[in-house]
Amino acid sequence: MSVYHEDLTWWLLRYSEPVIRYRTLVDIMDERDVGRIGRALNDLYKSPLILKWLERLKFNMAFNRIHSNTTDAFENVIGKLSMLGMRAGLQPFDNKTLPYRAWLTDNRQMSTAEPRGDFMKTIIASLLSYAGYGSTMPVSEHLKARLEMLHSFARQPDFDAIFRDEEQSKDTPNSFLPCVHDIRGFAFCNAIMNSRVLRKRAESVVKVIISDVFQFRLCKRSIARRGSRFDVMGWAVHLPGYGSSPEGVEFAELLLTLEMMAPFEPARTSEWFHDSMNYLAQFRTESGTYRFPRAWLPERKVGYWIRGERMGLEENRGNEMAIECESTFWVLRIRKLAGLYS
Repeated sequence: MSVYHEDLTWWLLRYSEPVIRYRTLVDIMDERDVGRIGRALNDLYKSPLILKWLERLKFNMAFNRIHSNTTDAFENVIGKLSMLGMRAGLQPFDNKTLPYRAWLTDNRQMSTAEPRGDFMKTIIASLLSYAGYGSTMPVSEHLKARLEMLHSFARQPDFDAIFRDEEQSKDTPNSFLPCVHDIRGFAFCNAIMNSRVLRKRAESVVKVIISDVFQFRLCKRSIARRGSRFDVMGWAVHLPGYGSSPEGVEFAELLLTLEMMAPFEPARTSEWFHDSMNYLAQFRTESGTYRFPRAWLPERKVGYWIRGERMGLEENRGNEMAIECESTFWVLRIRKLAGLYS
């Protein structure tokens, strides 16, 4: 008997572990039964995954404790915890994120002439937005300022100022071009997405990103000229599957990128998004669920969450149902954000 879209949520509730059960109720079903959510939340709090990753969220503003591929770097811990269901309003999580929100408030006037400091603010604001803090003052204030800068670029993009230099290497991107952290921050910031004017500006940036010139001419090692200064175009908004069928860890990055881009109308209607959703559909089972290759949903000890290297949602991933539950959840999550219910 096939399981069709409207039944997949119930299938997930039956076969998944606490993380996916909670996220299915809250992020896919929009469950309103307080008792039901409360029981699922209690199970979530007891999850070894949650306990382990909450312990790793320790306030430290050293640059490599904010941005690096290590397990305890802020960007990996907060991204992972958000993916596991932690969000604004849940007290254990609020307590852990408070120092970072306070730091953003205290450093909101930090000069953008300090690229590392500005990049740190963008990472923190972006991932706090993803975690549900997008309406709080320090987060929304920084993201709005970034949007204003990037909207100016989107109005008159100067691609001739950008070129490749394979010998050049730096840790921080230039500040006047959109990076992946910007777009994720905008996508989950209610202060931006619920404003007609600001949403339109964000979508103008997305339109530039979803273009051949951006995807093919800009790369992680590109250099951009800003007056007499040259900066690395690090962490550009690379769209996995743009003109290809991604495999391995790039497939995992595709899932995170589809989730990030789904809230934007220009992305949802693009050929890239359409082709990517058709690609995911190839992994539908005869029963109607989804099953990606296990190696394509990696959980690595060292690696960037944002690059799809920390994708585990189930505690017992050796269980034969675990990857099927994770795969099915990701498809439903993306389709929900994109308004695709069929």
